[in-house]
Formats: sequence, structure tokens, C-alpha cells
Amino acid sequence: MVLEESISKRILLLRSMHSLTPSILARKLKMNSREYLLMEEGRANPDYFAVRRLMEIYGCTSDYLL
Repeated sequence: MVLEESISKRILLLRSMHSLTPSILARKLKMNSREYLLMEEGRANPDYFAVRRLMEIYGCTSDYLL
């Protein structure tokens, strides 16, 4: 089951606010660009480790992301 669209919108918004490209963020998340883009498009869920890394990169909580 894929999470609500809200997580993909938040990931896209945060990436844009921080002026990061998908490939740079994918590298920071230790995943390939395709995997990252699937999350941003709402077609895949981030795993626990991706959520933790997003929280560290953006300084936000899991509640905000999810």
C-alpha cells in the first residue's frame, strides 16, 4: 500500500525549498535516483531509513513527513 500523496508532496516541497536536485537528494539518501523519484511521485513508500535521513537532512519530524 502506498502512503497518501501528502508525503510525496512534502518531499517535493522540501527538496525545492532546499534547492536540491533529485539526484543530489538521492545520493544523500543513499539510493538511486529512480527509487527517489518513485517516492516523490507517490508511487513508492520511503522505508524507515529514508524517513530518518529525510528528517536529518531537513530538520523536520516524522509526523510532518508522514
